[in-house]
Amino acid sequence: MNADDSCRCCGAGIEYEFAVPSWRAPGWPTFRYGECGQCHSLTLLDGVDPGSFYRNDFAHRPRPPVRPSVTRRTVASVAEALVMPCRRGAIWPGRALRRPEWLTWFAGSGLTRGSAVLDVGAGSGALLGELHRWGFRNVSGCDPYLEADVSVAPGVVVQAVALAEVQRGDFGAIIFHQSLEHADDPLTMLQIARTMLSRDGARVVVALPMAQGPVWHEYRDNWVALDAPVHRFIPTLEGLQKLAARAGFDVGRICPGSTPYHLIGSEMVAKRADPTSDARSMLSEAQLASMRRRAHRLRRPGQSPQASAVLVPRGP
Repeated sequence: MNADDSCRCCGAGIEYEFAVPSWRAPGWPTFRYGECGQCHSLTLLDGVDPGSFYRNDFAHRPRPPVRPSVTRRTVASVAEALVMPCRRGAIWPGRALRRPEWLTWFAGSGLTRGSAVLDVGAGSGALLGELHRWGFRNVSGCDPYLEADVSVAPGVVVQAVALAEVQRGDFGAIIFHQSLEHADDPLTMLQIARTMLSRDGARVVVALPMAQGPVWHEYRDNWVALDAPVHRFIPTLEGLQKLAARAGFDVGRICPGSTPYHLIGSEMVAKRADPTSDARSMLSEAQLASMRRRAHRLRRPGQSPQASAVLVPRGP
């Protein structure tokens, strides 16, 4: 272990190391991760350039142009008027249309679908396309691992640049959707983001894996969300709170999340199979159905293998 190895979240020392196999490279090479002795967050200890590991990454694959959705925009107009002003966005018109993540993120903030939103690490623009379909009119993204800018829809572009190279503007929300964990220096990333926010109600949203609950404790080094070596750190809730505080934020709303991929993908990794391949070649339909049901039950605080958190800037 190098003398400067420390937790990306709280800065404390690493308590112990373990080896994580990578499905992204031939031969399943292993990379060293360490668990913090204080907040128990996980940090990649090996210095490795992740660039080559993003080749053919599913988040960067080309997508067809996004078309507006009249249904979604109509529902979003009603939600914007009746639900967004509520602090927790608790009202939602039934289950015919699944509650969108953005409604939970932005409820009670004063933000609207006209607010400027930046998605950091946007890949080929999946989240931006979804926001566009809901009627968001001022969304953009950045991703330094793209070879060129990507047009998601008319007026919606992902720039092939890092966050620090984005032209400074007053953003109502900056989103790290499954991307902050790819940063070697998440503290600096959040500090930069804080300087780019606009006003009261502006916020940073972070959605990422969380080193907590039964999935992490069951699979450990085979947990698919470790995704060595592109995931440079994975926090616990305590670690995320400490990281946010160091960057000048308070952690507001926490939204637990769980998808079958955490279970199915981890089983594939344990069998040394590519977790993005067809799981039916390795697992029975009964096993897959059981994992889907279990994933749904894990959508609870402290149990979920991933979460999104709303970070609110502290006063000057």
